[in-house]
Amino acid sequence: MTLVVLGHDFEQDWSTSWDEEQSESRSIKPAGLFIVADSAITSSKSGQTLLGGFRKIYPIPIKLWKPYFVGAYFHSYQTIYLETECFVAIAGSTLTAQHIINAIMEHLTQLRITFIQNERWGVEGSYRAIMPCEHNPLLHNAGVDTWDEDMFPSSAFAELLTAEQIGGFVHHSVNAALSSAKKYKLDENSLEEMRTDIALGVTCPTNGSEHLFTYRMKWEVRQGKIEVFAEMDELKPNKIAVLGMRRFANDAQLTFDTALKNKTSPAAPMFEFLNSVIDKVSAAGSFEIDRPSYLKTYRGGRLNNVKSLKKE
Repeated sequence: MTLVVLGHDFEQDWSTSWDEEQSESRSIKPAGLFIVADSAITSSKSGQTLLGGFRKIYPIPIKLWKPYFVGAYFHSYQTIYLETECFVAIAGSTLTAQHIINAIMEHLTQLRITFIQNERWGVEGSYRAIMPCEHNPLLHNAGVDTWDEDMFPSSAFAELLTAEQIGGFVHHSVNAALSSAKKYKLDENSLEEMRTDIALGVTCPTNGSEHLFTYRMKWEVRQGKIEVFAEMDELKPNKIAVLGMRRFANDAQLTFDTALKNKTSPAAPMFEFLNSVIDKVSAAGSFEIDRPSYLKTYRGGRLNNVKSLKKE
């Protein structure tokens, strides 16, 4: 089993006044994301711990490539226009998670700038950031179509990629990875064994704000076949995401709410909460979750290690 808790971190808003004797006048604002996680891998059948120290939070590079031309003809994608980093957190089947992470990396490291022409209603077209699996007019007629030298200035790419787009690209990647399940006749037990939930943290390349998305695995019978897919949701700054042992979700949200009520950063209290749950589960004779436990933060496109607590 797994327990990962993610949410928006907060800090003092120095643009507002702060009277130490009247702390209620203090104001806080979102400032990056926090992630706390255990590191045990257990058997889905017996609950027996199989591995310790297993990573459940992964940095993922994002690379947006710009087109390269030889004269008036598109040649290839040789130069990275924008490079940053997001992260994914996982809970569930490690095999399914690895398959999903590979799909996400394949898509996010090969994003491309293109130009989509649209002659309808007099609209000339627009620049777009697309995934490598999407139709790309530059590749479709490479060596045939000609382009003006001033068609692809760097100034035209400044606001092409947003957090919402990246969230959508990851949603596509997760569903593409899960879609292979429809080739096999899986029963409910098999689907439960492969169940995996994913969370994505990303800094918007356009405005610098942090966003948190979840992708929870679902399945339905459609036309006599099982369709496996993920539902995407973006969390507001006042909500947290719990992956894995969701029976602790209410307590986790209460801990988070208390930190915000006290106008303090929730990262450290959430790490204390995680470790208290590990102790509680262990006292009950279970090792569904275990240390080492980790606190990480994410801000400005960088995932940082803040604190860890080893197993005694």
